[in-house]
Amino acid sequence: MIFFSVPALAGAIAGFASAGRSMENGAVVGVIIGLVYAILNGLRLGTTAAGEQVLFLIITVPIWGFLGGYGSV
Repeated sequence: MIFFSVPALAGAIAGFASAGRSMENGAVVGVIIGLVYAILNGLRLGTTAAGEQVLFLIITVPIWGFLGGYGSV
């Protein structure tokens, strides 16, 4: 639930900043949140992270950008 709601809500809030560029603002916010999420989880996992976990963290960034962009519309 958090995986989908956080970027969508952040994108919706960013969409209010500029009505003409709401999609771009939401996508940027989603990517930034995805990067922060990936970095914090990477630090928490340390060097014992399996390949699947690293792949999941990398895939998280564009997915959260996509969800943030569509949450702003």
